[in-house]
Amino acid sequence: MAGDTNADIFHTIRAAVGQTLEMAEAESKISDETKKLLSQLVLTRRGDGEIVLDVGALQRLKAADNQWVDKERNEQDRLVNPTRLPQLVPGLNGLSSGQYLAFVQRPLEKNGDNGHFLEQAALRLVEQYNVKERMAERNRLFGQMQRYVAKLLIDELLRKEHGLSDQASIDKLRDETPPKDQFILAAKVLEIPTSEVMARLFKYGVALTLIERIKVKALKIRKAQPAFEATLRKLAAEDTGPVAKSRIKDIFLGFKQELDLMAKEYTALGRQLQPIIEKMKKDNFEKSYADLHRAAARLDALASRWMIIIGEANNPDAMRTPVERIKGMHIVFTE
Repeated sequence: MAGDTNADIFHTIRAAVGQTLEMAEAESKISDETKKLLSQLVLTRRGDGEIVLDVGALQRLKAADNQWVDKERNEQDRLVNPTRLPQLVPGLNGLSSGQYLAFVQRPLEKNGDNGHFLEQAALRLVEQYNVKERMAERNRLFGQMQRYVAKLLIDELLRKEHGLSDQASIDKLRDETPPKDQFILAAKVLEIPTSEVMARLFKYGVALTLIERIKVKALKIRKAQPAFEATLRKLAAEDTGPVAKSRIKDIFLGFKQELDLMAKEYTALGRQLQPIIEKMKKDNFEKSYADLHRAAARLDALASRWMIIIGEANNPDAMRTPVERIKGMHIVFTE
């Protein structure tokens, strides 16, 4: 800030303070129940680049209360102008769009900030299924990933406890060690009760189950590469003018670069649980859990953006000209 004038510094501070006060007002005026609802809505873009709000979660709630709701109209109205939200959700009147949209998911943000919303979604499921009556369903939905994390933890504990290096020896010892003793060892090393060991494994199980959907989305983008690039070449061959051709080139080169970045984020996401003992220790878990969701959010942002762009490239709407389609794709790409 050395080159800034006093006036510049003043305006910067005033803007920051104003934003803080604005959000403090929103925090006080929006009820916890409404915040929970807002956190399930999604701020995204159409293929033409228009910013829209996906209110699918709100529609599902209404449909549960009103079975007569027209499903076809429901689908048509799923993506709405964000400024319409106060008309759909009570308690938002008098607030600016920036105030209430701060509580809405923003999956296209590439910096990982949407990780908070992914984490909250996972924790809502943890709470929802953390009852005896839903134990069988919980195991069906999340058991595979929970057992995966448990094996990672126990294997690492046995490796360190007994100085083992080869997986065959670790597998043999794990099979010979009663589950109760395994979790007693985990509780001792992690410095938490055995009940908390189980709770943390369940939280990881839920998180990884949800994250698996993001990984599948990323793999779909990789699989779509040949067809998408062929579509771009076809568009480039049309008489769309120099601006559109330049935009296609940007998209084509950017796609290759972001596929590489997506591969790196995918690999990094797979390493988020290591070292598992340190991640699950008494004072480390909350940060590690948040970091896992931030990493997932970065991959999700890349994959979600290209899902929109590829969808627009394949848009069957005959009313949209190639120039319009290219412009929309470029808006989403450059945001």
